[in-house]
This record gives sequence, C-alpha cells and structure tokens, in this order.
Amino acid sequence: MKKIQNYKRIEINEFVISYETKGVILTIDYTVEQLSGETVLFENATYQFRNYSGEWKILRNSEL
Repeated sequence: MKKIQNYKRIEINEFVISYETKGVILTIDYTVEQLSGETVLFENATYQFRNYSGEWKILRNSEL
C-alpha cells in the first residue's frame, strides 16, 4: 500500500486474459506516473487468478 500511495496515475496500455484449467491469467502492460513526476512502464506483468475452495486468490508471476 505504501508504494501505491506514491502513484499519481496508472494507465493500462494493453491487457490479455487467458483461461486455463488452473484459473485465469491476466497479462498487462501499464504505465505508472509517480507523485515525483517520474513515469515507469511495466510490460508483460503477469497475474494469475486461482480459485481455492470457492475463494479467488490473485498471484503475481513471482509467487507462482
């Protein structure tokens, strides 16, 4: 949350949703404008959504 507080604006450039047997995969390119004025581009950030016992969990690619 502390990191998000430093963001002024987040812009989604492109995203792809893929469906697999384990869940849903979201691959996204986005740009973050920080309060300092610096702009950071994130490309191919991957998040996986998995359903565990009826509850959805979001996992970043580094947590898989």
